Amino acid sequence: NAPLTSTINVPKNDARATGVTVPLNPNGSGTMGITYGGVASSNTVQVAFDVTGYFVLGTSGATYFATTSTRIFDTRVAKLSPTGTVTKLTAGTPMSFHVTGRTEVYIPSSAVAVTGTFTVSAQTKPGSLSITPEPTPAPTTASLYFPLKDDRATGVTYKLGSGGMLSVTYNAAAGAKTDAIFDVTGFFVNSISGAMYVPVTPSRIMDTRLKRGITAGLMHARVGYTFPVANKGGVPASGAVAVTGTLTVAGQTYAGYLSLGDRANTTVSTLNFPYGDNRATGVTVPLSSSGALALVYSSGRKTATTHAIFDVTGYFVQ
Repeated sequence: NAPLTSTINVPKNDARATGVTVPLNPNGSGTMGITYGGVASSNTVQVAFDVTGYFVLGTSGATYFATTSTRIFDTRVAKLSPTGTVTKLTAGTPMSFHVTGRTEVYIPSSAVAVTGTFTVSAQTKPGSLSITPEPTPAPTTASLYFPLKDDRATGVTYKLGSGGMLSVTYNAAAGAKTDAIFDVTGFFVNSISGAMYVPVTPSRIMDTRLKRGITAGLMHARVGYTFPVANKGGVPASGAVAVTGTLTVAGQTYAGYLSLGDRANTTVSTLNFPYGDNRATGVTVPLSSSGALALVYSSGRKTATTHAIFDVTGYFVQ
C-alpha cells in the first residue's frame, strides 16, 4: 500500500500508457498488485492492462539478445519509412514495417519478439497508437495515449508478425495524421543460446534528487552520465546483459528527451517530455560491459537541467 517505486506518473485528466515487464506474486498465485499513490485516499482512477507476453522458469521459451538502441522506423525519414518516402500515419490505416533483416542493426529472421521504444510526434489529433503483429485497422488494445502537440514515448515488448514485421495503427478522428518512431533494444529467439530473464522485486537504484546510485545531483543537458546497475537492487555483480525497469523524469527546466542504454547515445530517445511534467516509461535496455547504464538529457536549451529516477524490475543473464 506504500510502494517505494513508481511505474507511471499521471496528472489530472490525462490518459497515459507505458510498457512494463514486472514480476508476478512470488506466492505462486499468478497475480500482481497496483497502487494509486501520491494523492488523497478519496481520489480514484480507472486502469487497463494489456498483456503482451510472459516468462516461465526453464528453457522452453524464447531467450533474449540485447542490442545497442537503434532507430529502425521513422515516418519522418525516407530511408526509415516503409514507403521509402516521408509518409505520416493516417488514422485507421495500419502501417507495417520490417524488424528482422535490417541493415541498421542485426535482427535475425528467427526472431519471434522485440523490445524497444515507440514514440509519437506531430499528431494532428489526440488519440492512441496500437502496435500489433499483423495489420489491425480497429485494434482492441493500445500501446501509447497522447493529447495534441505532445511528443510521447513508451517502452514495448511485442511479438513479431509474419515475415518479422510489426504494424502500428493511429486511433484518432478520421483524417488525422501523425509521425511515429521505433527504436529497437533487443530481440527474442526460440533457442537456449540467448539470455534468460530473472525478475526482481522493483527497487529504486538511481535517483538524482537524492544522489542515490549516481554522483550527479542534477543532470545537465547534452552531458552523458553513467550509473552502476550490477550488484544493485537484486541484479548480480556479474553476468547480467540487460535490465528491465522504469525510467522517470522530474523537475525538468526545459522540454526534451532522455536516452538510456549501454552507452551515451542521442540518436535515439527513451522518454520524451515537455516542461513541468513528471513522466515515466518502462524500459528493456542493454547494460555496458561493466554492468552500467548511460543516460543523456537532450534539450534545445544547453543550460537546461533535470532529475531522473530508475527503478529496476528484472535482468537478463547469459
